[in-house]
Amino acid sequence: MGGGTGQASILSSLKKISGLDLVSIVGVTDNGGYSGIIREAMGIPQPGDSRNCIGALCDSDLLQAKLVNYRFTEGALSGISLGNLIIAALTRITGDFSEAITQTAKLAGVVGKVLPVTTENTHICAELIDGTKVQGEWEIIKREPRTRIKKLFLQHEAHATDEVREEIESADLIIICPGSLCTAIVSVLLAKGISESIGKSKAKLIYICNIMTQSGQTDDFTVSDHINFIQEYIQRHIDYVLVNNNPPTQELLIDYEKENSYAVKLDNHINRDKTEIVLEDLLLNLDYESLKQNERPKGKGMHVGNHLIRHDPEKLSKIFINFL
Repeated sequence: MGGGTGQASILSSLKKISGLDLVSIVGVTDNGGYSGIIREAMGIPQPGDSRNCIGALCDSDLLQAKLVNYRFTEGALSGISLGNLIIAALTRITGDFSEAITQTAKLAGVVGKVLPVTTENTHICAELIDGTKVQGEWEIIKREPRTRIKKLFLQHEAHATDEVREEIESADLIIICPGSLCTAIVSVLLAKGISESIGKSKAKLIYICNIMTQSGQTDDFTVSDHINFIQEYIQRHIDYVLVNNNPPTQELLIDYEKENSYAVKLDNHINRDKTEIVLEDLLLNLDYESLKQNERPKGKGMHVGNHLIRHDPEKLSKIFINFL
């Protein structure tokens, strides 16, 4: 469960383990980048995070997978994902956003399911501690001043699909992915029916904690702050939290400091009777130049966050085996 590059990384990890029935439940409220332009133009939920999950689950060597994953690099087209356009076009053709994603996943040869948490077009909103309300993911992230968030809610009530609820309630393992805590993770949990379905599920519940804080969302957050924030939106305790213990390089940390983003610290305010901390090296160890080369392109004025510090799919896959 989640959205963005964090969820795609987790799916890449799970794909390495044979015999799993993978279901990706994806958020739809991101309004940045070219996905945001598609949302605004067509009045549909955000396709980009679902396309990322499709890209993570397909065999990238297949021609049809390359087609869905293709991102233009030329001129005014630079940064545009063909997969996002395919999902948008299929939404119009089929009349159903969820069906459009299903058909795109089939086109890419995905084994498993990619399910948008809701088919309703809505935005994540925040009420700040001073009573101010802010609508939209990037409006929340970029707000000035950075008044602390009191609670999150959706622009209008959006219902989780029946299929999403059924998959949660019948799951053996539920993983809440790393990512933008307020605008990607909690956004998924806010869809009506999700909290109740997680509460009903007998699955082991794992949360993979972010490696870095995110300015405008988790400023000064420790591991326990991340856990407690999620717990407010679900009807059960988290069983296991995976925490990285391998610090990123100083070069990367300096890069993140420019965006007021710092390493998340493990603190002593966690109820260890309810939640077990799994402390491991989870960091993707690539040199700075390699990471910068793989950085997502963006158009002029586009909102795209820093994604250089990531979880390592190989390391995660070895850890996940212990929970199966």
